[in-house]
Amino acid sequence: MARKEWLANSDRNSRYFHQLMKVRKSRSKIIKIKDSFGVWVNDLTQLQHLFVNEFKARFKSSHTCTSSFRLDLPEKVSEGEITSL
Repeated sequence: MARKEWLANSDRNSRYFHQLMKVRKSRSKIIKIKDSFGVWVNDLTQLQHLFVNEFKARFKSSHTCTSSFRLDLPEKVSEGEITSL
């Protein structure tokens, strides 16, 4: 029966379709997660901080630029240099 309903009403902009999308959306929410200490966190602001901090930790660059290389270039290019280029 469910398969028949899905085939008949899934692609239409129907009440059935919108009810299915509401159910799917409610199932895809993250309502709690374990932090690095194994403690369940369900407060929205704490969840946001956990995700942001995890993102920053994963994608933080491990390479630090310690080069002291400096390229000294003239401020302006002269007319003679322009024609020779």
